[in-house]
Amino acid sequence: MISIAMTCSRNGSADVMQTRYWEALVRFGNACGIEVAPFVLPQHTDENYIRWGLEHFDGFLFSGGVDLDPVLYGETNDAGLSKDISPARDTFELALGKAVLETGKPTFGICRGIQSMNVAAGGSLWQDIHSQWCLAEHCPKDANDKPRHTVHVNGRLAEILGTDTVETNSYHHQSLKIVPAGADILAHAHDGVVEAFALRNHPYYLGVQWHPELDPDWVSEKIFVDYLQTVLALKK
Repeated sequence: MISIAMTCSRNGSADVMQTRYWEALVRFGNACGIEVAPFVLPQHTDENYIRWGLEHFDGFLFSGGVDLDPVLYGETNDAGLSKDISPARDTFELALGKAVLETGKPTFGICRGIQSMNVAAGGSLWQDIHSQWCLAEHCPKDANDKPRHTVHVNGRLAEILGTDTVETNSYHHQSLKIVPAGADILAHAHDGVVEAFALRNHPYYLGVQWHPELDPDWVSEKIFVDYLQTVLALKK
């Protein structure tokens, strides 16, 4: 059995998480014969707590959520483009992100998760792609009135998926702007918005901008299975 620790959101005085994240871990773990024990990490920034987590959990998942404070990547929020900032979550996730970079613990990010991982590694974000980057609509609605678009993949992600083009959902208004040295952009949308990245000199530090745990399909399965198999291999 492998243990995966997941970051969560803050709702008032409660730390909360959508069940679909841990359900996807368990479902796709079962699909490839790996038992997964999911854990939700409270937003506690004590150094000893984070160190304990790094010692006891086999892998980490940075989940989706609200915007990061642009101060964390050297910008201001004077224009009010970053919404619903959660200082406690920012502080915790950046500390955790830097810690997994140092220890090499396999880490996977989803939506806000890829953004937190990018900033923790030294990158920055577009605060609002619709006003700062995309002049046209980033993601149109499909026949079921859900935002869905084509994503072009390359490198390691293309190897995982066995294709260079996939269809994904899209529920974000921020995205990666500058990626850190040693990072590869593994996917982009039609308008150039970054949809996935990974660090080269890390066992597994990979994030996607869409939500593979939401309405999971074969793309979701291949990504989750690759991550879980890596976690298991590094545990041995």
